[in-house]
Amino acid sequence: MILSALLRTLPQKVRNAATYALLFFFPFIYAAQLVYYKFFRTFFVVYSVGNGGQVLQFLEDIVIKILRNTPWFVIMLSPISIYYVFVKKRVDADCANRKKRWTEVLPALAAAFVLFGATVGVMAFDRSLNSPWEHYFLENEILTGTSQFGLLSAMGVDVSHMVYPRSALVQDDLIPDPTDPPWMTEPGQSSPDPLETEPNEVIVRIPNILPIDYEARLEDYVSEDDSSPILMGKTRADLVRYLDLVFSRTEPSYTNDHTGRGKGFNLIFVTAESFSKYCIDEELTPTLWQMYHQGVHFENFYVPVWTVSTLDGEYAGLCGMIPKQGVWTLKEAHKNDMAMVPGKMFERLGYTTYAWHNHTWNYYSRDLSHPNLCYDYRGLGHGLEVKRTWPESDLEMIEKTTFEFLDDEPFHVYYLSVSGHANWSKMGNDMAARHWDTFSHLDLPHEGIAYLAANYELELAMESLLQQLRDAGIADRTLIVINPDHYPYALEEHSSYEALAGKSLDKVFDIYESCALFYHDGIEPEVVDKYCTSLDLLPTIYNYMGVPYDSRFLSGRDIFSDTEALAIFLGRSWITEKGRYNASTGTFTLHEGQELDDQAAYIERINREVKLRYDTARVIIDSDYYKDLLSEEDWAEINEPYMTYMKENPWPLKTSP
Repeated sequence: MILSALLRTLPQKVRNAATYALLFFFPFIYAAQLVYYKFFRTFFVVYSVGNGGQVLQFLEDIVIKILRNTPWFVIMLSPISIYYVFVKKRVDADCANRKKRWTEVLPALAAAFVLFGATVGVMAFDRSLNSPWEHYFLENEILTGTSQFGLLSAMGVDVSHMVYPRSALVQDDLIPDPTDPPWMTEPGQSSPDPLETEPNEVIVRIPNILPIDYEARLEDYVSEDDSSPILMGKTRADLVRYLDLVFSRTEPSYTNDHTGRGKGFNLIFVTAESFSKYCIDEELTPTLWQMYHQGVHFENFYVPVWTVSTLDGEYAGLCGMIPKQGVWTLKEAHKNDMAMVPGKMFERLGYTTYAWHNHTWNYYSRDLSHPNLCYDYRGLGHGLEVKRTWPESDLEMIEKTTFEFLDDEPFHVYYLSVSGHANWSKMGNDMAARHWDTFSHLDLPHEGIAYLAANYELELAMESLLQQLRDAGIADRTLIVINPDHYPYALEEHSSYEALAGKSLDKVFDIYESCALFYHDGIEPEVVDKYCTSLDLLPTIYNYMGVPYDSRFLSGRDIFSDTEALAIFLGRSWITEKGRYNASTGTFTLHEGQELDDQAAYIERINREVKLRYDTARVIIDSDYYKDLLSEEDWAEINEPYMTYMKENPWPLKTSP
């Protein structure tokens, strides 16, 4: 209404040019978002437009998506033809006959603002968590926003966050209530709340926290009556103060019977492109099957899709944090002190740290982010020479890199794979074509066979890696963790994914059900049925390897701990041991056999916790929270027991559960 009113004030030639431009611009935006959604099952944020030129590497796939959706684009562009044939002459004649154009424009503008005001007024009556009010004025989740008030408005909100960031807009009533500091124990001392596993066997429960004196950090900000400080400031000091207050009141996770089982081990962490548990078969992929079923089997493991596809999936798994909405979080934080990431943590402990990616090394600006994660980072075009195919070979990456670290213990290695990447067809995917015959006998759609064939390269890569570790005699002290970056959303047909799964899958939760591989030779096989996501992997690794860390800072929690299960998804949906909550519809469904006395109170409590973890993850990035939290001298003192253990236990380490 506003645009059409303003257009009527312009001279005819200018008005016609502007009208055609707008009638093309808006359909073009919707068409671009449609193509993006067909790839990633979410919508792009404006931040990516200025940073995503490398997407042209996928030009062939983009063209295919455009051709397949041509009828939609014709419909989207039809207003241009309708305007030219039926409307233009009438508008020109009407404008030519009326001299006082503003007499029509002002009522139209007034009507538009009344409509907007009425809409906001309706929204204002519900300012609860996940409400349209919250997502319009405070949050920046484009998928949720689109579902609540439309794509164009959600993009407008996204732009507004770039102009006026909202990090400081936190809600006082979400801050945890004051609690007593976690009860501390010295090693060897009994805990007031021990875990009893066997008769006469007691496991000491020690909080996974770092020695940070929050009382001293907050004494200048909290009043004598313990009221909360003002949290609406915009400075870094205000944001740090907010995080100090929240973390000082956050219940940590505690050590458990898995703590330190892998103390002193090497760590290899793999982000596996588009991998899922449906790629694993006892006969066709024996190595992956062994790692999945003879390692720690997380039975209810989910891999949410975040706003920025692979990069956010990488960030969630590798950093244990919910990605910040509307930006490329790893790039945004490339100058931050990333104190809690494994590259930094293990480097302080004397490990050598490497990272490799077998596709373009600076895609998603990883040339900036990954060195900041304390990796000696190399990729295609910068230190790693693999054959330029599409996609490139995971096996070749393994074979060309393992010699660098096998004799350089202790080490932490990070691999970002690409062989399982879409588009999944025999003609357009070199890995699928290479392994097509291995899977062609299966009764699956064409793209389902191509998907499995492409991911078979990861099977060969892990087979090679494990064999080399065994030949070097270190497979029993090298923990391998494989985390998918996301589910295979680029499958053109949802039915293809259901065929792979052998069952129907809903698009709210089921499609995100996946697997994480947690394995080393000699590990005690077990099944863990706790609901968890890729956010929970990093704290689980730290606990298993006995690495000192602070569980309060991360969005995930140690899966082996006794903390309440909480699987968090984009849009603030969640799953707990009690049930599933779909935030877009506000619907909660109890798991079979579960009961709740006060369902509304339970939903409110979990929603508050999810919102708090979203907020803290965002503010940690915006405030560069770790920059002056602990000095290198502090870290040296914290890590001294681990370093002493390493010196007193030369390879091969002898550890017992």
